[in-house]
Amino acid sequence: MIWSPAPRLVGVLGGMGPAATVDFYGKLVEETAAPCDQGHVPVVIWGDPRVPDRSLNLLGAGEDPTPYL
Repeated sequence: MIWSPAPRLVGVLGGMGPAATVDFYGKLVEETAAPCDQGHVPVVIWGDPRVPDRSLNLLGAGEDPTPYL
């Protein structure tokens, strides 16, 4: 067996906009030059829809989502 370093792990804070998370992951897969499924980078996606709405916070009408992140 030939030794090789472990691939880097990609971490994604998602779920705040589940469709955006799906879109991002699809683009990541499409843009990865992998000859097979096992050639892709390891990914951990934390999808937590309980994070307060960022848009409302930016408008001054909602809870700060920062502590949840």
